[in-house]
Amino acid sequence: MAEQNINTNSIIAKDIENALLEVLNTAICQKYIARKLVPDEEAYNVKIEKTRTWYRRELCQKLEKLYSLYYELSQEEEMTEITKNDTSEIIESLLNISIE
Repeated sequence: MAEQNINTNSIIAKDIENALLEVLNTAICQKYIARKLVPDEEAYNVKIEKTRTWYRRELCQKLEKLYSLYYELSQEEEMTEITKNDTSEIIESLLNISIE
C-alpha cells in the first residue's frame, strides 16, 4: 500500500464517515458482483475448472480462493441488481441507526 502523508490535525469526523461510506458502498456492490460471477455451484465449478486449466501454482490457488469467497457471498441471500442509488439509500438508513 502506498504511504500517504496525512496531517492528522486536519482529519475530521466527516473524513472518517466518508471513508466508511466508501467501504460500505464497495461491499454492497461486491455482493451483487459475486452473484453475477458465481450464481450457483455449477458456475463455481466451471470457474474452478477453467482456473486450473489456465493457471498454475500460487496464482491458481489465489484465484480458487477468490472464486470460493465469491461463491459463499453469492449464496448468502437472494439479491436483485443494485444501483448506486440503492447503495446510497442503504448507507443512509445505516447512518440513521442509533448505537446504544
